[in-house]
Amino acid sequence: ELGERDREASPLSLLQGQEEELSALKETVDDLSHQLSDNLEEAEELRRQNALLEEQKSLLDTQLSVCQEQVGTLQGEVALYQKLLQSRVRERKATAAAAAAMAVGEDSPDAPPGSGGGRGE
Repeated sequence: ELGERDREASPLSLLQGQEEELSALKETVDDLSHQLSDNLEEAEELRRQNALLEEQKSLLDTQLSVCQEQVGTLQGEVALYQKLLQSRVRERKATAAAAAAMAVGEDSPDAPPGSGGGRGE
C-alpha cells in the first residue's frame, strides 16, 4: 500500500511544483508587462520631447541665419563708412595743405601783385 501512495503522491507533488513554477512565471510576465508599458510611455514622452527640440532647433537655425545676414549687412555698412571717413580725412588734409600753402605764399615778399600777399599792393 505504501508504494502505491508514493506513486500517487509523486504525480500530485509534481503537479503542485509545476503550478508554483507557473505562478512564478506569471508574476514575472506581469512584472515584465508593467515594465514594458512604462518603457513605452517613457519612449513616447521622449519622442514628444525630441519633436519639440527639433522644432526649437529649426527656429534657432532660422534666427541664426537672420543674424548672419544682419552681420553681413552691418559689415558692408561699416566698410562704406570707413571709406567715407577716409575720403573726408583726405579732403581735409588737402584743404589744410592748400590753406598752408596759401598762407606761406601770402607771407612771401616776392608774391605777385593781386595775390593778396607781398608788398606789391
